[in-house]
Amino acid sequence: MTVLAGPEGFLFHHCLCLNGQDSSLLSRAMKLFLAFVVWIGMGAVLVKGLLLAVNGKPLLLTLGALGFIALVAKIGCLSHD
Repeated sequence: MTVLAGPEGFLFHHCLCLNGQDSSLLSRAMKLFLAFVVWIGMGAVLVKGLLLAVNGKPLLLTLGALGFIALVAKIGCLSHD
């Protein structure tokens, strides 16, 4: 919420979103963007883990796979209202 001075010197309150729909759309877009970031990040960790596992260092692949399972389980167990 922004406070603006009016022409008569009174303060008017200006809200950028007039109804809940605008903030809801922004929230949905932000959630979608963050979901893409998480999926790309997890994919990068798993790919790097695969590359290291080929060289005989499977620790990152193991941790990445466990993290991926935990994230998918958490998302899958959330209620979808």
